[in-house]
This record gives sequence, C-alpha cells and structure tokens, in this order.
Amino acid sequence: MQITSLHGNDPVQIDPTAILPLEVMIKVFHYLPTASLASSSLVSHAWHQIVSDPSIIREIFFRLFPKSACFYERGKFTFSLLRETEALHRRIKEDFFNPEKKEILGETSVITGLKLLDSNSIAAATMKDGDCSLKTWDLSEEKLKSCLNTKSRIHSFKINETHVFINYRRGLIQKWDYHLEELNSEKEFVNWSSDAFELSSNKLYLGFSDGSIKVLNAELEEVDRFKSHSGGITWLSTYNEYLFSADSSYNLFVWDRETKKLLQQFPECYLPSSMECAFNSLLVGTCSGQLISFDLRENKEKTRFKSHTDVITSIYGFDYEIIVSSFEPKIRFWDFRQFGTNHQEFKELAVGDTSVYSLDGNAFNLFLGTGRGLFSYSFLSK
Repeated sequence: MQITSLHGNDPVQIDPTAILPLEVMIKVFHYLPTASLASSSLVSHAWHQIVSDPSIIREIFFRLFPKSACFYERGKFTFSLLRETEALHRRIKEDFFNPEKKEILGETSVITGLKLLDSNSIAAATMKDGDCSLKTWDLSEEKLKSCLNTKSRIHSFKINETHVFINYRRGLIQKWDYHLEELNSEKEFVNWSSDAFELSSNKLYLGFSDGSIKVLNAELEEVDRFKSHSGGITWLSTYNEYLFSADSSYNLFVWDRETKKLLQQFPECYLPSSMECAFNSLLVGTCSGQLISFDLRENKEKTRFKSHTDVITSIYGFDYEIIVSSFEPKIRFWDFRQFGTNHQEFKELAVGDTSVYSLDGNAFNLFLGTGRGLFSYSFLSK
C-alpha cells in the first residue's frame, strides 16, 4: 500500500505511514482481512507496529474466536497466532475439500448441541439409546473431563466458566456446576418458548408467548423484563450491548440490553432457527433455509438468499467466512464480503449421511455435532 506522488515529472513512492497519523493508519488496517494483516506485518517495522496495536489484535481475536471473550481477557492471545492464521488461509484455499476429519474420543452419540469453551475444551449435549447427558472434553489431552447424566433430552444449553444452564424444552431449566458434576438448582417457567433462551454477562434471557422477555440472574431469579412484542417470542440472541428478539409476527427487534431501549425493528424475518453476530452484522438462519444479514452499523437489511433447502441449524462467522449448517448432510462456506452483491459463491463440504445439528470452531478446527457423533475438521494437519 503506497501513495504515488507526482513531484515534477517523476513519480515518487511514499509510504503512507510516513505522512498519515498513526490513529488513521490503525483505522485503515482494521478493514484488512486477517491473512492480509499477517502479510502486512512483515513489510516494515512501522507496519508491524500498526498491526501489533492492541485494538487490531483484539479485532483479529474476535474474528477468530467470536465466542471466547474470556479466553482473550486472560491474556493468552499473542501476535504469533496471527502468523499461524496466514497458514490457515493457505490451507483453506489449497486443501479445502480434503480436510482431515477426526472423530472426537470415539463419541458416536447424537449430538444435539455443542459449544467450544476455549481453545482446548468443548461441551456437547449427547443422546444415545435413551440416555442423555452433557459432556465436556479436554481436546489437548484427548480425555473426557465431566459427564452430567440428565433427566431427558437437552434441547439447548448455555455455559459459562463455572456453570451450565440446561433447557429441557418443557419449561424446565437446570443449573449445574459442571466441575463438581452436581445440580445446584432448577426452575419451571410457564408459557416460555424454549428456543428463546440466551445467556450473556451471567444473565439469562427468556422469551415468552405473551411477548415479554424476562431477565434472570444466575440463581434463576427474575431481575428485569422487556415488553414490546405483539406476538410470542420465538428466538433470542445477544451480542455486546445488543439483545435481538424475534416474534411470531415475523418481526426482529434490536434492543440496548442495559437501557431496554428499542433501537431498530426489522419486518419479514421469517421463523428464525439460528442467529449469529459477526463482522458488525446479525446473521439469521430460517426454517426455510434462508440466510439473512442485517448491518448493525447502518441499521438495515444487507441481503437475504437461499443458503440451504432445509432448516438452518447453526451459523458460525470466521474471518469473513460464514459457515452454515442445516439438516442436510453438508455445510456451506460463504464469503461475507460478497453479501449484498450479485456475485455470491460458496464452498461446500459433505459430512456423510447425517444431519448437522450444531457447529462451532476456532482458527484451526471446525467442530460438528451430528446425528452420528462429534467430529472435528482440521485444515492445518498436512
């Protein structure tokens, strides 16, 4: 990136870092893809300093690990990971259709949900022969860390550093200490839509059929509520200061979580089946297989298109790649930078003869919860 200046009749190459303020250059570099940032860091000492700015490192981290804020806060993320990410992009381009598939610890149960806790551990809800449980694994040591045997099938779960909140669909929530493997408390809720279930900043958000959203503390006690929907709440999600809620009238609302102020309303958001926030956008997957992108900075819908022919089960954003799973036996990778254009291509990865119920990942692996077990796909193994 150089500026050409005409000095007399001779063009002169000027490094923009020599004439533009540092804060301007940092803002410019924020728009570069991660692999380009890795390359830019090798251009010169000045460029390396820009890419090493804490705000850019933080931006890179949340591109790679959008669901692992606590991992970043512990200070375990270093600049060296950026270099490794450049290798990841080369692998994706060169060997995308032939990644190494690995069955995690021989787990062959139906995986109804999973969540990557940090770079070395994962949690998953399992079901096999009528036995249901929530398990956590240490990926680095390849061993099972904990196993909670539950009453019935887990519809979904939310987890923090000490506890897991289990949603059983019939209005029951249980709070477990997954380190001690013991039940702390449980509570039933009437007229609660079990898909409207979210955890953020140690607060649980539950959506109800009367259009209200209740906020619970970690002890499952109500501490606040939102009320503005005309239809029943069908889905909830959070991202930074935002709360997103969808209702049975096909409206999508964007709230400020602290002030409970309604910031934006989007119509025609048909039956969400999954939500994910990435790249300053809200990505919504629907029961009809549509993928909808809302720009949170400009408060408008960016694009919508048919991603799959069946229900979208999970969406994961990674460094401008949108990874989408459905009940179909395949996942698709979309380039977020092409959203809103007439040129939207995708890469596809077949996963066998089973549905994909959930997915999560980081810079090195993609984890899939399927009807035949828990699998990881590595793009850096060769």
